[in-house]
Amino acid sequence: MANRVDLFDSTYSNFTEEVLDAIRKETFGTDIGQNSWLTVDEYERWLPWLNLNGSSYLLEVASGSGGPARYVASSTGCHVIGIDANESGVATASQLAAEAGDSDRVSFRVADATAPCPSSRAPSMRCSASIP
Repeated sequence: MANRVDLFDSTYSNFTEEVLDAIRKETFGTDIGQNSWLTVDEYERWLPWLNLNGSSYLLEVASGSGGPARYVASSTGCHVIGIDANESGVATASQLAAEAGDSDRVSFRVADATAPCPSSRAPSMRCSASIP
């Protein structure tokens, strides 16, 4: 069997480059660090459905660079646990959360999404895009 090739390594390890920031702003209008096709308007439309608040926990699967997780946490006050199989994505997400002062509400871990949930405190879950 061939070795697994992770095409997201370069995306996540270069995530803060100005050119990628400009592309996200041009593509999405408001850049919250998303890599999927969801816009902030779409997030705002479905976030109330989750009924999240300061005592809620959300598990975000395939969290990548962590921007949407940080956006959800800041918009709702909830705690977010982000998991991703890509180590560069988790490192970038953790670094950006620390720089933004979000580490008290948002944490990221390298994890296999097919494994058991890393926390029983997360009754809500979101995944906008994932390629196995």
